[in-house]
Amino acid sequence: MAKRPLWRRIVRGVAWALGVLVLLAVLAVVFLHTPWGKRIVRGRIEARLAKTFTGGVTLGSLDYGFLFSRVELGDLVINDPTGAPAIRIGSLDAALDRGSLLAGAPVIDVLALDDVDVRIVEGPDGRTNLVGLAAPSDRKPIASIAVNAFSLRGRGTITKADGTVVTVTDLTLGGKVAARPLAKELELALGPVAAKLSIARPGAPVRELDLAIASTSISRRGTGLDAVLTAFSAGAVSIAEVRASARLDGGLLVGEQRLTASKLHVDRSKLRTMLGREMLVADVDADLSLVGPMSALVARGRVTTGQTTLAAGGT
Repeated sequence: MAKRPLWRRIVRGVAWALGVLVLLAVLAVVFLHTPWGKRIVRGRIEARLAKTFTGGVTLGSLDYGFLFSRVELGDLVINDPTGAPAIRIGSLDAALDRGSLLAGAPVIDVLALDDVDVRIVEGPDGRTNLVGLAAPSDRKPIASIAVNAFSLRGRGTITKADGTVVTVTDLTLGGKVAARPLAKELELALGPVAAKLSIARPGAPVRELDLAIASTSISRRGTGLDAVLTAFSAGAVSIAEVRASARLDGGLLVGEQRLTASKLHVDRSKLRTMLGREMLVADVDADLSLVGPMSALVARGRVTTGQTTLAAGGT
């Protein structure tokens, strides 16, 4: 029998090698989608997160779609530096753009956080348990990250050093965000935000109020920071629109700043109910603005209460 040409033997060998690699890849994918494989992946993710946060992390469950098209985390707990739970996330569901992950510019199509519980505790020095939550890292920030649609439902508490406890319940919000850390750029858009707040001071009655914001947008480009907030209401106070424009240098305000609050309204009866005593003789309506550098801010405003209107301005 004639011996086959060398090139045919090489081609056949390469074909066998490729076939073995493909088979191994298929077996690996199949294994990763078994309960044993998912248990290994969960352990790896938990270990990675534990290195990111100084107080450690626990992850209750992990599930994902074919080739990680969707990732679901359950009962994720992030501890503060003392080891006490600081952030709990009952469930996290994310739909990923896998091509963007390979390109190093992650895009999350959908991110849903449910049953979130944040606990903030302030110490005598004014520092909270969130200080030092993340471990220092010398890794280079990613070029960009985007979340096309996110939602959050949860609650939280803030315990101050003087014993005051601020509790946030029934918090719901949604929106989208795109960030380019290296370029110091951020685009954040929030839809309706709603929550219930209660403030308990030692020896004083508990104050309760509803918080609502129709929309919020924040844009950061280089040294410029612009924000717009519409239809804000918190208890007795409501504002139709707040606009802010700031310039930053090294975290400090520099140059001209601008802040305007349009159609601010204080409801007398709601304020009396919230505080437990009479503070105003009538409702108050106002338009306010602050413009200029920090060393020479110009304030202007018009305040109306009852039949009286006062317009004022000054530095």
